[in-house]
Amino acid sequence: GRDGVGNNADNDDDGDGVADEDDQFPLDKTKAGRHTIKHESYIAFNENSFNDLDGELSAYVLFAQHSIIPAGNHIQGDVQPHLVGNRKTLVMVKPDKVAGSGDSLTMQVLDREGQARLSIPMDSPRWLPLIAGQLEVSADFAWSGSMSDFDLPSSFDATVPGQAALSELDEAKFLEIFETADTVKVSTYNGGWRRSFHLPSSKELDGKKIVFQSSAGYDSTIFYGQSSALLRTNTTKVFVNYAGVWLSSADVELTKVKYGENFWSASIPAELIKPGMSLRFSHADSDLASTTGTLNDIKVGAPTEVLIHTIDVGMLTKNRGEFRFQDDEEHTRQYFHTIPTSRLVVSIYEPQHFKEIMMADGRLLKDKAPDSGGWHTGSMREVIGKTLISLGINNANYGINVSDVTRQRHPYTVAQMTAHNTIGVYKNGPVVHGGSGGSGMVTLDYSIGNEWSHEIGHNYDLWHYPGGFNGSVHRPADQVNSTWGWDSDNNIFMANFHKSIGGQACYQGLCQDPFLRFRFGDDPMGGGSPHVPSFNAFTLHTPFSAQFLQDFLEEKAVFSEASSTGFMKWDSDSQTMREWEHRVPVKTYAVIPPAAADEASVARKIARYDGVSVHFWDGKWTRHIHIPAASAENKEKVVLVQHSAGYTSILHINGGTVELNKGFSKIYQSDGKTWAELTDEPDTTKPRKPIRFGVPVTTLVGFFDPDKQLTSYIYPALHGSYGMVYPEDKLSTRLPDDCHLEVTTASGLKTFELARYRLVETQMNQFQVNIETSSQPSRAEIICGGERVATRLLKMPTEEAKEKLNTYVMPKPQ
Repeated sequence: GRDGVGNNADNDDDGDGVADEDDQFPLDKTKAGRHTIKHESYIAFNENSFNDLDGELSAYVLFAQHSIIPAGNHIQGDVQPHLVGNRKTLVMVKPDKVAGSGDSLTMQVLDREGQARLSIPMDSPRWLPLIAGQLEVSADFAWSGSMSDFDLPSSFDATVPGQAALSELDEAKFLEIFETADTVKVSTYNGGWRRSFHLPSSKELDGKKIVFQSSAGYDSTIFYGQSSALLRTNTTKVFVNYAGVWLSSADVELTKVKYGENFWSASIPAELIKPGMSLRFSHADSDLASTTGTLNDIKVGAPTEVLIHTIDVGMLTKNRGEFRFQDDEEHTRQYFHTIPTSRLVVSIYEPQHFKEIMMADGRLLKDKAPDSGGWHTGSMREVIGKTLISLGINNANYGINVSDVTRQRHPYTVAQMTAHNTIGVYKNGPVVHGGSGGSGMVTLDYSIGNEWSHEIGHNYDLWHYPGGFNGSVHRPADQVNSTWGWDSDNNIFMANFHKSIGGQACYQGLCQDPFLRFRFGDDPMGGGSPHVPSFNAFTLHTPFSAQFLQDFLEEKAVFSEASSTGFMKWDSDSQTMREWEHRVPVKTYAVIPPAAADEASVARKIARYDGVSVHFWDGKWTRHIHIPAASAENKEKVVLVQHSAGYTSILHINGGTVELNKGFSKIYQSDGKTWAELTDEPDTTKPRKPIRFGVPVTTLVGFFDPDKQLTSYIYPALHGSYGMVYPEDKLSTRLPDDCHLEVTTASGLKTFELARYRLVETQMNQFQVNIETSSQPSRAEIICGGERVATRLLKMPTEEAKEKLNTYVMPKPQ
């Protein structure tokens, strides 16, 4: 959040009150190519030399998926993730012997039975991937300068004075200035500022130098060639033109860096990355002498999946239209390359402008909420954005029709979450919410940059500064917590340091010196930011953080149409995905407070609910609890009794009394004649399996009151690109006070069971149901006790909206 931990987004650079993230994080699909500045010698980031092989060949082995992962644990105290199943993997091998011009290295991939599945020659060390941010140049470009070229000149031939001159400073104006000036100075300050600068490309500018200095409160972005640099407050940037190519000192220094020397490399298709695999390497020199080594005991984990729904919502005002993550699947692709998972699915919901807001307590808001809102506060932020929208969409995909509005819970059995942009009108005016994540809910202000990585990270149960200094700060290769990222689509490394020149990376008095002059980065949960935003707009997790994230995902099930239960889950013992049964609650026990433990009050609760729960402790206690006599009316109802109080209570049941002391716990069930003691609590759940997987859905959400005292309300239909659909409820009989949802579709009427009692005494219940959009739902009604308590005519998504309701899947299906 804005406490310095979560968000490193851009500023309000055009003065409209909304930060403009597109300036700091331009969507640049042009990645660094094979040609960058050549040097006589290079600096290796990783100079480690270990042996991971069995056999004659001795070699150090690394893998790269979302990040570089060592094959062996050679650094004491280091925490690293393991391989993700079913994900494309780069293998890097560094033999003890330096490669000669005639050498070759072959890799075989063997399955758990020892059968060879792939045999390929590895690329020689000269083809190791380049680094994101290394300047792309033509093949014939040769840099013949020196680092002193980037020193500040003692004087300038031209300066750009004032706001008027800055406003005119486009590429044509730069060319005009350089006609008579070799050295130019551009200054920004409060009152004289420009959002972005674009340096012109021309060989006529060879030898020209330009200096940018900023004392402005706002950042500026300098674009040059395929690169960009951020001009922050109190910083100076120097660029020199060589044969038409603009360079900074950071550009030159970064092109001197390689991940390592003598690393051979080759990629393995995702389908071969499975538990039990091994690798065999054969090295041949120019004399055809061959040595072989095998990498055994490769730990491969679950083929995990992450599902993120996204929606842009305006509450009593128009939605912002600033949910940039939705605009291009490139954002999904980039984020996928920062997390250890096999598959990432991002769904898009149609934007919503709610012109009125019904709250769960029955208040209908027409113009504004009566409380004050803030980035982290506001009634609509909690009740509508987080609970109704995010949890509503999540629970609809779990087949849970009804939920408690006061408890922000869902099963979270799948790594599924809903990210929303929300803006609402409060008594203090329009307020943008953001900077919050956890339990399947993500509230975002900026969706590009570290706010996304950070708040989604909370949904992986990551905390602030995980692991302290040793877990939250990226480190050199010979220390703990070191890795680089890898973009498998472009075969480009992402260094764990920033391209810009910087100082130490510190946390709580411990500091890491820079690599060369490049400051090491921080974890998304520890104040991190993207290292090369024009290449990847999201933040690289440290190994410590990634390992925790991976363990979290391996505990989650995945939706699976191939499973007879509709779900699969990783079994760590067998190292396989197995069918898993998803169950949802169908019964609710009312809580008996001390003030309502008399027989009449308890009888009313038992009559309305599936049972009651009596649990007293110090500070919440009463002496007597009266349970009404067992009868045909309460047959199969349940009474749960627990006692944690230091004082004794008396339970009146079956015409007698039971003394309740601290630690007492019993379960009773009515058989119509007596309250029989049970050994185990009756099951209150039932299995739930989707009938449609990953289809466009119309999600219906709202509130209903089984007591018919508050005004039930169905919100406008939410149309999403991807979701799960569950069977309707076929009820042979209905109780007089039953509630249900009826949805009229082109194929007929569909009915979904709702709770017949309030889950919270003072609030309406929340409902959420997915309908397949192709069935053309046109009307929704809620019926309680035979009475229609809410109706909504449903609108289908507009043609314009349909074009934007995309589902982004990474990696892209072949």
